[in-house]
Amino acid sequence: TITGNSVDMGTVGNPGVTYSLMDLRAVSNCTVSGNSVRGMGRATEGIYVSTGGNDTKSDNVTITGNTVMSTFVVGIEVEDWVEDFTVSDNTIDGFIADDTLPCGALVSLSNSNPNFKCPSRGTVTGNNGYRAQNGILVRGSEAEPGTALSVSHNVLNEIGNAANFVVDSFSGSIGIGLEWCTNGSVHGNQLSGVGALSFITLANAYPRPLLAVDCELLTIDSNMISGCVSTGTGATEGISVLTLNDTAGVPRHNFNITNNVV
Repeated sequence: TITGNSVDMGTVGNPGVTYSLMDLRAVSNCTVSGNSVRGMGRATEGIYVSTGGNDTKSDNVTITGNTVMSTFVVGIEVEDWVEDFTVSDNTIDGFIADDTLPCGALVSLSNSNPNFKCPSRGTVTGNNGYRAQNGILVRGSEAEPGTALSVSHNVLNEIGNAANFVVDSFSGSIGIGLEWCTNGSVHGNQLSGVGALSFITLANAYPRPLLAVDCELLTIDSNMISGCVSTGTGATEGISVLTLNDTAGVPRHNFNITNNVV
């Protein structure tokens, strides 16, 4: 158990180097709770959980009740072969400075290599996050999709970026995004102000509050979306489910999209 600590990024070091303030690899039955983590705009990740190599997994990990601030890549990241995990009731603020783009994402679940195992059997729930370029990103790959992942009851606000937008792709200002995932759910989340940042002007913002690309066996229900703002050439979407078919002619199946308010 790692609990009750205050960890601040120092003022020295190269911002181009990876600095994870809490770095856990190949751990089992581990809880990270009640910590205050401040990246000072220099740390890449606040709390990071991964494997000890693609042949050694982490499992039964709980990240709960932490405060993560001012990291420049992601607040909380779960990467590669991690199973049976929970990211819950954390507060994540991606603000770095006025007139500066904030943290890249509040929470990220992904595999670092398309052939590495993706996090599975995990839950991201009850988190409060704001002021970031993207909200919660869940990204597997065609070879190793994310499986049995749930994103529920999170409250996200002020999510926006001005990155180049590519039609029918995983891009734009994404509130909650899933790519190459199966048997997942997005339930009961509240998203507001996607596409709008109060401390920097975005020339072209494309709000995409709920986005699923190349997923199947997916439920999106009882989410509330409000106050999205597009700027410049941007356009606002609500709930977008796309099939890009990297493998030509392979369809995706079994979507359940119900009781959402947009």
